[in-house]
Amino acid sequence: MGCLKASRGDESKRPRASTPNSLGLSRIRAIVPLSHSTCRFPRSGIGTQDPEKNQEREGGGAERLVGRLQRSECAEPLVGRKGTGPEDMGMGKLRRTLSRVSWNILSGTDSAVKAPSVFWATTGFEFWTFLSLLLLHSNCSRLLELGSGRSTLTLAEYARFSRAELISLETDEWWFRKAREALSHAGLSSNGICLLHWNRDRSWYKVNQFRRRTRGPFDFVLIDGPNEVGGLSLGIRDNPIALSEIRCAAQGADIIIVDDVHRRHILKSVDALVSNPSQYQRWFYDYPIKESYPNSLCLLIRRESRAADHLDEIASITRVHLYRDLNIDRCPED
Repeated sequence: MGCLKASRGDESKRPRASTPNSLGLSRIRAIVPLSHSTCRFPRSGIGTQDPEKNQEREGGGAERLVGRLQRSECAEPLVGRKGTGPEDMGMGKLRRTLSRVSWNILSGTDSAVKAPSVFWATTGFEFWTFLSLLLLHSNCSRLLELGSGRSTLTLAEYARFSRAELISLETDEWWFRKAREALSHAGLSSNGICLLHWNRDRSWYKVNQFRRRTRGPFDFVLIDGPNEVGGLSLGIRDNPIALSEIRCAAQGADIIIVDDVHRRHILKSVDALVSNPSQYQRWFYDYPIKESYPNSLCLLIRRESRAADHLDEIASITRVHLYRDLNIDRCPED
């Protein structure tokens, strides 16, 4: 970006410094620490085994940042607008602005941060804490998720902490990319996030793809998909092929979570997801999404498992209200 110039002899006519270059490299280094502007991004080149090259790259972080700031549209808010120079902004605002700009530039976006147009539906802090503790005390080692979403973050964090394996299956390419990007920004592995295709009549996954991704036993299974666009799941989540394939994949699982049981067709199919329903305790949990009625999920906990031993204590600590029976007459959706 260009900037106005004035004669050195007339200091009163010189405009206030309002571009990254006018701040000086020392100023940039103070505002955007090198650990932020270089080390956290693979594109900065940090990580080589050669100490001299590391030192050279670290030392050039601020210089590269200035150059890229000058060439980027991200620098526009700092230039040529009244009240946007460093002196006008104040150090706190300037620090936040340059940190945002450097984050976008060095992560390769070169555009202003925008709020996402679609947010994860979420069950709230209490449930994610409950789920994290339940996984931890259950010592689950292989996790299967049908339908990537907000839960994928919690499962991926647990998988990294416990060195467990996570497989998350998604049919929608937009949600698939969103899940992978969310994990990447959180510093978590997205290798287990898999995009599967619908079968010919769009009644479930292609079975050969599902089987290839779900080989071997899982001790944790979360079922929140697949769904059609708009969340429709009638004839999909209760499809006989789906129930049979999930039953095989979930054979012997200690924890099975079935979301959206406020839909009658899903609640009716819960017992068909396991070979022997009498081996499992059934618990239900309600969480708000719509104002008119809550969503509900079902937890199937294998009797005499570590999860069953710790369930009551964890629910009490996290203040998660679980109840034993959901009457189908209470289900507001088909």
